[in-house]
Amino acid sequence: MQLKNLILDLGSRTAKLYILDNEVKNINNVNWEVIEGKSSKESINNSLIELLKPINFNEIHRIHAVGTEAMRRDKKLENIVSSVCHSLGILYTTISQEYEAQLIKEAARKANITDKYDIINVGGGSIQIILKEASKAVLLNFGISDLNDRFYLLEAVGHRKIEECIAWIKKHLPETTALFGYTGGEATYLKHFGVPLQADHTCLKTDFYDFAERISNFDLQSLERVSPFGSKWMRGAVASNCVVLACLEKAQTNYFLPSDLNISHGLIEVIELNVQ
Repeated sequence: MQLKNLILDLGSRTAKLYILDNEVKNINNVNWEVIEGKSSKESINNSLIELLKPINFNEIHRIHAVGTEAMRRDKKLENIVSSVCHSLGILYTTISQEYEAQLIKEAARKANITDKYDIINVGGGSIQIILKEASKAVLLNFGISDLNDRFYLLEAVGHRKIEECIAWIKKHLPETTALFGYTGGEATYLKHFGVPLQADHTCLKTDFYDFAERISNFDLQSLERVSPFGSKWMRGAVASNCVVLACLEKAQTNYFLPSDLNISHGLIEVIELNVQ
């Protein structure tokens, strides 16, 4: 039996578990929102144990975990996550934002979408933009959690500053933003809510605007009840939609490509090459 490798993508808001079994598969997610600064060593340990529940460890060669913006911002949190991973037999590394961009670029290249699309990868505390016409990625030091806080996107519907949020994001986007793919579970998210996709898997601007307007009128409890992944995942829905809307306006395009690609799709290929 060929042993498999696991990837734990320890994001700022969600911990995701991937396995390479002929293809890269996302097999579990746990919402933990460590970027909020309220996580203890015990809660992180419990989250990782919950994340690994579906795993038969007799079939596993090695478990690799990567931390992103939350761990980059908070050295104490990074040390706790590293310690918990070590105690569970997990190899842990905090990766730079530059490397995050490199991994999502590699994942997009393997999916054959970099020739036509810029790539927008949005996390809880950072955004990477891979421009097809540029050699270096554009790195933004804000993400979903920052937008939630700055524009009150988790507050009651009438208190959310959605238009201000879209305008603010738009100002921070590169002038060269063009036709784009939006990663991180976006395809599954839109399909879950019945948003129509075209034959080439793109989403029309008009359809997304209608969807975003609908979602913006959900209160937080209603959002959490209808999540395609986990209840707390939807705490980022309004902010994420704002990013897409800002990109659509900046690019002046009538459609975009929603994608389920994640940095793990790039990282697990690197790991497979290194351990064979």
